[in-house]
Amino acid sequence: MKFNIADYHASLGNQLFGSNIKYIEKVKSTNDEIWNLKIDENGLVVIADKQINGRGRRANHWFAKDYESLSFSLGITNQNINLLPQKIAISITEAIRKQTQIEATIKWPNDILINNKKVAGVLIEKRNQVTNIGIGINVNIHYNDFPIHIRNNMTSLYEEGQKYFSREKLLSEIMKAINYNFDLDSDSIISKWDSMCAHNNSDIEFHDDNKIIKGMFIGINQSGYALIKVNNKINYYTAGIIKL
Repeated sequence: MKFNIADYHASLGNQLFGSNIKYIEKVKSTNDEIWNLKIDENGLVVIADKQINGRGRRANHWFAKDYESLSFSLGITNQNINLLPQKIAISITEAIRKQTQIEATIKWPNDILINNKKVAGVLIEKRNQVTNIGIGINVNIHYNDFPIHIRNNMTSLYEEGQKYFSREKLLSEIMKAINYNFDLDSDSIISKWDSMCAHNNSDIEFHDDNKIIKGMFIGINQSGYALIKVNNKINYYTAGIIKL
């Protein structure tokens, strides 16, 4: 079923942030569309029901099922939002928890997990004065719909809740959460993020380029960098991949 803009606006209510939304049934990538559109202070959401070349972090392809995924990008003009990746991850997690009562968690820096399987991903790009936040969420996808090579590492809200969920209501909850979390200070965001992290104070394997590091993940700093304790020394990392 096509994404219903009227239902989305009804759920969003009177909130201005996120109210500017453009629906395109089929796109190569919603992130690509953002660059060509006008964005005001309330942001612009571009959403598609068919995304044929969605991108994830590190140039990975993001799988999306037509009419069953939530594939959208949020364009904003504010360039000075501290801890932006963390604020986005928190907002998605809060929205999923509220809308579905499913206990979603976060894997550093901003992957969203349920039972240690990925349910949502975020890609943030910047160009000139625009920040382009691409988000993909597996909403009503069935297990057998996922390609075989990722099937055991991915999940969906449908698979975890065993029922279908409204994409319109979920997107509106995400926009409400982002609008609220953008105004929180760093300490509040770090506290929230820590409480939602799937691997805080846990032994993890960290892939830092070609180097594999084993240590304990102990949180994030004021810049959102990963803090990992290795041989009783705390190191910080700006990028990398955590294996749970």
